[in-house]
Amino acid sequence: MSRAEPPPFSDLLRGLREAAGLTQEELAERAGLTGKGISALERGDRRHPYPATVRAIADALELGIAERAALLAAMPSRSSLAKRRSRAEPSLSPLPWPPETSPLVGRDEELALLRDQLLLADVRLVTIVGPGGVGKTRLAAAVSRGLVGHPAFPDGVTFVDLSTATMPSVVMSILARTLGVIDGAATASLDGLETFVATRRLLLVLDNLEQVLAAAPDIGRLIGAGTGVTILATSREPLRLRWERTLPLMPLALPDPRHLPDPEDLALVPAVALFVERARASTPSFRLSAANAAPVAELCVRLDGLPLAIELVAARAARLGPGPTLDRLANRLPVLGPGMRDAPARHQSLLATLQWSYDLLDEREQSLFRRLAVFAGGWTLAAAEAIAGPEIEDAFEALLALADKSLIVVQEGDEEPRFRMLDTASTHALELLERSGELADARLLHARHFADLAEAAVGLMQGAEQARTVARLEREEDNFRRALDWARTTGLQDALEEGLRIVGALAWYWFLHGYPPEARVWFEVLLGPESEGEEAAATDRIAILRAKALNAAGFRATDQGEYELAARFHERALETWRRLQDVPGLVMALHGVGDTALWLGKAEVAERSYREGLELARTEGTPTDVALFAFHLGQLSWLVDRIDDAERYANDALTVAREAGNTTWPPYALFILGSVAHERSDFPVAGERYREAIALAWEHHDRLGVRMALPGLAAVAAPEGDSLRAVRLAGAASALEEHAGIWAFPPIRARHERWQQTAERGLDPTRRAAAWQEGRGMTIEETIAHALEPPSERPDGAATRDALSSREREVLELLARGRSNRAIAETLFVTEHTAKYHVSSLFNKLGATNRAEAVTRAVALGLLRVPED
Repeated sequence: MSRAEPPPFSDLLRGLREAAGLTQEELAERAGLTGKGISALERGDRRHPYPATVRAIADALELGIAERAALLAAMPSRSSLAKRRSRAEPSLSPLPWPPETSPLVGRDEELALLRDQLLLADVRLVTIVGPGGVGKTRLAAAVSRGLVGHPAFPDGVTFVDLSTATMPSVVMSILARTLGVIDGAATASLDGLETFVATRRLLLVLDNLEQVLAAAPDIGRLIGAGTGVTILATSREPLRLRWERTLPLMPLALPDPRHLPDPEDLALVPAVALFVERARASTPSFRLSAANAAPVAELCVRLDGLPLAIELVAARAARLGPGPTLDRLANRLPVLGPGMRDAPARHQSLLATLQWSYDLLDEREQSLFRRLAVFAGGWTLAAAEAIAGPEIEDAFEALLALADKSLIVVQEGDEEPRFRMLDTASTHALELLERSGELADARLLHARHFADLAEAAVGLMQGAEQARTVARLEREEDNFRRALDWARTTGLQDALEEGLRIVGALAWYWFLHGYPPEARVWFEVLLGPESEGEEAAATDRIAILRAKALNAAGFRATDQGEYELAARFHERALETWRRLQDVPGLVMALHGVGDTALWLGKAEVAERSYREGLELARTEGTPTDVALFAFHLGQLSWLVDRIDDAERYANDALTVAREAGNTTWPPYALFILGSVAHERSDFPVAGERYREAIALAWEHHDRLGVRMALPGLAAVAAPEGDSLRAVRLAGAASALEEHAGIWAFPPIRARHERWQQTAERGLDPTRRAAAWQEGRGMTIEETIAHALEPPSERPDGAATRDALSSREREVLELLARGRSNRAIAETLFVTEHTAKYHVSSLFNKLGATNRAEAVTRAVALGLLRVPED
């Protein structure tokens, strides 16, 4: 029977609300939303709600674990704005969990032991240790899936795949991106991650740590940052941290071939049970019988009980028969080939099994299997076709054949299927590829494909396709990294050219999204040392590639505050673009030269560059180019106190961009209009413009746009009536900058700091410090949701009574009974983090600094009755 299609989010929400006996208005009041918003969600008019909104609804409906997971899984993705939802099983974390290709067999004891360990209050780090192919990832995924929604981890369970990490320096960035602390390729601050985890109780699963063990001290710092984070790691060796408890994972229990029980009892032995399950998945008619029991048992023993090896062999054995399979495998196991004889005994069995599986492939399948080793983090059909080579006419059929033989895994994606190779299989395939002499060719085809992909995305990064394009590039970040690392280290001219193509094409993506931690090294190697006349002596093709890369390097240096270096990069690029009279190149370089001049305090130089760019854009460029320079002239005018000019340029940028269907520049133009209103002390208009800028930037994955507008919004929160919200948002803005490793440009930073000091004037230092830390501990999703909330009213009398939601009144009653945040969370069936947020909101609305003061003020306002003796 086929699996029933899950109901869409709108239908599921309506059914859950009606089952709870609530009207739309009642649900809205409980969740702190509007009735109109709930209605739009149920009609399907609002198709991409924020995750924080859905969690608030789940809290308000007091959903159980299963219903809550179903509602979150049905939520349409904001990150990709995909046309259709994946039909895959719901994801339980921000990144896909390992697919459950088969039941977890023979691990009941380890599963129970691991779960008990993770739930102990004094356990902070458990490492599953074992050889490749023993099932470490499967066990970690199974136990952590089972802990989703557990009260011990109210802030969630997150699975982090580190299989593509090649340097310890990128581990914190991958972790921060997975947790939602940062997005995309941006670097991460360890201090920022420590702040994030310090206030949360969550379980982090760090898979495949053995290749980045040097990151263990940073992991130790995260554990030490707070008592609420627990880490489950998988590795081939321990991390050797003082918190660590290890769980050695042994192969599955094996039968004794000399004393076999009857088939019914033999089928209960874990290794045999897995063999039978995988054999039946391939051939449903397969049965364990007296006739085949001996060869099945012998196969399991020969494979050392390694789950991966058993899975690879079982499907083939179901078709060939266990006896013939054993005969063929017996000839392979002792023959390991070059470079394998010094492997551990169990690893030799696995490698021999992989080689045996490989030998059974036809020539085209063998070729593709080898070449797929060049990918990192998965690939699409188009990518496989690009690296396949001329001998493979139908890559799709070959991929399906490899999937049927359990050598690769097929995963549903937002737009198209993605394929992955198991880590151990990939390692073996890479060795085979190198031995075949095809490695350099496959690496070059891989780099060329992703250079093509990056260049094709350039024209889609500032229009209606921006969000989908960014999501597509995000999915391929590991492949871009692998291609650039190869281009950096190989020394081949073709490799350097493909590397230049990639960094040049990704310039705008990185500009808006943040630069990877390795970007500086990539640019240094690909561009080489500066030499006199190098750009002029190059062919036009190479000169264009270098000029694009120079501009990209300039924007990276600008984001990192290296303005003198950035200016040199952009000036070198500008010389090339002027010589070639290339309009798009001139637009990029004039933009870069103007920016670096402005941040270096050379406003006149910046204005000349921007004005030249605006004139070029109007005569030979595009409306998007016009909007770009109009925004920058508006920004410059604001910073030199020509407020009327700033407003005029910003309105021009906004109008031109919207008419052209451009999605990049409206948020920036609105940021300037908000700043203009801010300078004029028109705080309602300023707040409205800032919020609109943040909403648009967030919708289109523009993290820079969010970071620019957020400090201004924080500063207007105080005159809007909420000084604590001002501090909270300022703390969140500070954390976002720190996580991205990108700081506000000096003149803008000076304005924001001056405004923020005014906003915080007279605020109690204790309350300010608490609000600041609360803001710094928010995820980016929580920050956006808080930023987009409408301004609050001052807490006095009737306004306070009207401002309290029904949920806040429930929290107030529990506060009066002396309940802790944890007790409130357990009583209301919400997370402790949510309870803490409601308590903080109550303090703010009541003008209180502590629980006793909140209760006293609530009694005075008639919100609570004094209990009778």
